[in-house]
Amino acid sequence: MDKPITIGEVISIVDEFKPNTRTTNEKIKWLSDLDSSVKTDILDTHEGSKDIDFSGYDENTPLDTPLLIPAQYGREIYRHYLELQIDLINKEYNRYNAAAAEYQSHYQNFALYWHNHHLPLQKAQFHF
Repeated sequence: MDKPITIGEVISIVDEFKPNTRTTNEKIKWLSDLDSSVKTDILDTHEGSKDIDFSGYDENTPLDTPLLIPAQYGREIYRHYLELQIDLINKEYNRYNAAAAEYQSHYQNFALYWHNHHLPLQKAQFHF
């Protein structure tokens, strides 16, 4: 796997490819929201999740903080997620739909990868 992608790298990529007026703090909040969902919906449902520490990001979080999704998937997931948030706020719905489709495609690929490489947690044990 690649080295993890950081908050600052994702924000730089988005700002380079999609000039915008959103603040760094807004983007950090969006990344925190996304990683919170990833942690809850994907990582915490599989073995090894207890080794992954996540308590959210805020304006005090260093920009060199690694994000949760491995870079091979995360680069595109995080980029398109921030782009769709920007497009939604700007009421650019055609662009929003395009970014959302890209985001969803990459997110599904990551989820499939995670499900295929990590055993699901056992919720209950049956005794006969």
